[in-house]
Amino acid sequence: MSIAANSPEVGAPSTVSVVIACDRRARSIPGCLDSVLSQEGVAVEVLLIDDGSNDWTSAIVAAAARTDARVRIVASGNGDGGTAGGTPTIADALASASGEYTMLLNVDDRLAPGALARAAGVLSLHPSVGMVYGGSLPFYSDDAMPRARTETAVPELWQGSDWIAERCRTASMGVASARVVVRTSLERELGGNRTALSPDEALARCLRLATRADIAFLRGVDQTYVVAAPNALARPGSASPIEDLRLRKATYDAWFSVDGRDLPGAPCLHAMAHRALAREALSVAGSGNGSGRNGGWIDELEVFASLAYAEAGALPFGRRCRQNLSRFMRDH
Repeated sequence: MSIAANSPEVGAPSTVSVVIACDRRARSIPGCLDSVLSQEGVAVEVLLIDDGSNDWTSAIVAAAARTDARVRIVASGNGDGGTAGGTPTIADALASASGEYTMLLNVDDRLAPGALARAAGVLSLHPSVGMVYGGSLPFYSDDAMPRARTETAVPELWQGSDWIAERCRTASMGVASARVVVRTSLERELGGNRTALSPDEALARCLRLATRADIAFLRGVDQTYVVAAPNALARPGSASPIEDLRLRKATYDAWFSVDGRDLPGAPCLHAMAHRALAREALSVAGSGNGSGRNGGWIDELEVFASLAYAEAGALPFGRRCRQNLSRFMRDH
C-alpha cells in the first residue's frame, strides 16, 4: 500500500546529473538538451554519451559541450564500465556523475517543466526514498508540445516491497513511460554495463532499485514527454503484442532469479506476475488487437497465456499463498 507524505519543501538547489545516450539521433539532441538545461530550481549537469556515429551526432554533441559548461561528453573508462573497443557507456557516465541525483533520459524524450526540482524535493525530504517518477505525455513535435500537468502534488510513498508487489500484480510499470530520478549512490550500487535504456530495461532497473529503497510516485503530474513520432526509437518488437509480453516475462524471470530471489514471498510474487501477463495476453487476444496484419498473433497469445499460467502453477508456494492468488484471480 502507498503511504501519504507531506509535500516537498523548498530548500537549497539540489544537483542532478542527466545522462543521455545519443544513439545516432542527431535531430533529437537539441530538443532533449533544451528541456534539461531549462530546468529551474536545481543545478544540472548533462552527460552525453556519443558512440561515434556518423549522422552529425558527434558534431552536435561537441558543439553543445563547447557552448554550455553544464554539458560534458562522456569518455570511456576502458575498464569494467567501457566496452572492449573503448566506446563510452552508461556505466562510464555514472562513474563520472557529480550530482546527488541521477536521471537516465532517452534522447527522444523531453523533460516537463520543473520535473527535476519536483523529484529532487521529494528525495531531499524523504531519505528512505531512492527513486521518484511520475506520468508522461506523448508528443509529435518540439514545436507543438502539449500542456503538462505540473502542479505541486503530494507524493505517494511506497515501501519497496509493496511497490514490487504492485508491479507483480499488474506486470507493468503502471505508466506509459517511467523516466525516474534516482539517488546517484543507489544507481551506482546497481552496477552493470548498460548501453541503452529501453522500456523493458527500465522495468528491470526499477525492480532492482525497489529491493534497495522506497519509491515515490507523483500521481497526476507529468514528469516527461515521450515522443510519439513514427520514426522514434521504440522497444524491440513493440509492433507485436506477443513480443512485448515475452520481453516483460523475461524481465521478471531474470529479476526473480537474482535480486528478487530472496524476497519474502518471492515464489508467490513471481506467480502473480506470470498470471497477470497471461491474463493480459488473453485480453488482447479476445479484443482482436492481437490479430496482426496476417492474423498470426491470436494463437501465439493464447499459447503464451497457457504456458505462463502453467509456470505460475508450478512454482513452489504454500497453501495460504495459493489461496490468496486464487482469490485475487476471482476478484480480477
